[in-house]
Amino acid sequence: MNKRTLFLLGMIMISFGRACASFYVGNISYSITTNGDVRVAGYKSGKPLGNMNIPSTVRYNGRTYSVTSIGSQAFYGCKTIESVSIPASVTTIEAGAFNWCSNLVSVSMAGGALRKISGSAFANSGIKTIVIPSSVTVMEGNVFAKCKQLTSVTLGTGLTAIPSDMCSGCSNLTEIKIPSNIRSIGDRAFQDCNLMTIEIPSGVRSIGWEVFKGNHNIRKVISNIVDPKSISANNFEQEIYNKAVLYVRSESAYSKLDGWGSFRVIRHIITE
Repeated sequence: MNKRTLFLLGMIMISFGRACASFYVGNISYSITTNGDVRVAGYKSGKPLGNMNIPSTVRYNGRTYSVTSIGSQAFYGCKTIESVSIPASVTTIEAGAFNWCSNLVSVSMAGGALRKISGSAFANSGIKTIVIPSSVTVMEGNVFAKCKQLTSVTLGTGLTAIPSDMCSGCSNLTEIKIPSNIRSIGDRAFQDCNLMTIEIPSGVRSIGWEVFKGNHNIRKVISNIVDPKSISANNFEQEIYNKAVLYVRSESAYSKLDGWGSFRVIRHIITE
């Protein structure tokens, strides 16, 4: 093996070692990525985290690193975390990062660089309200699924799609404002919630399966879609088709369509 080959192998090993290095600052562990920044990797078991502020930078071996992501399952099942503040340096919250954090009731996201919240990131947690920054452009499925204490979700203007099962099983969720930037609503996005009024903005082009299934207290559905398309009849319970009122732009257009036409009472939206 020649010197050049040995040199290249040495450099690769050094780079690999740096990328795999992990360290603790306080009760939180970090791992160095191949980009030269760090992700939050986990926490010291048995150490109470309480109200946690994740820093935007950390120092290790005399070097300052930017914290750019919360790693996959970093705090999975942590029972001691009660609130978390996520800094503007973070670009991604990875899959299951706070899944099953049953005592986590408050989450603050600074936004700025945050672009993606991955699947099941906050599922089964104790959060009560959540505000998604407008910097977020991608959310994956089950992100808030089965958050039994969740009562309010505010979606940012950067999203164009509500993912499947986003809030499924959030039995205390009584209202949701779907912003005008949303173009599609995924399967079961609000299944088994407790919504009472639903308003669908005009820009929505696609509505999945069983989106509002299991919501038994819906009294009013407002659809601002001017050129509606058929939807699956399983999006609402039969009792909702019988007792809720559907408000639309064109009664004749909706009454002829699968799904929409199942509503017993369809009325024209009165605009001022």
